[in-house]
Amino acid sequence: MFKGKSGYIAAFIISFAVIFGVIAGQALGEGFSIAKMIFNGEIEYATYANIPQILWYLLFNDSEFLRGTFVNLGLGLVFAFLGAKKIITDMIAMPKPVKDGENNETHLR
Repeated sequence: MFKGKSGYIAAFIISFAVIFGVIAGQALGEGFSIAKMIFNGEIEYATYANIPQILWYLLFNDSEFLRGTFVNLGLGLVFAFLGAKKIITDMIAMPKPVKDGENNETHLR
């Protein structure tokens, strides 16, 4: 769209952004679930400032929570990469511009 460079580096950046987005979305979703539980009074003596500590505690001490989080994270990554597959493969397969030595015109290889 903006005539940026394509190739393996751009595909790597897009892949990193997809992974980061899915992980951030999963963490925010879990955080909102904990916030809802605090709001409803299901977690006593906790404030919204305690959400990161509660999330870390659950990840390291509750195997059921950890298993469910990893299943959701894995499904999120699968569907995110299924959606981004065409973009990534097009970036890798995009022809590279080559300058013509005689008249300095750019051609696609």
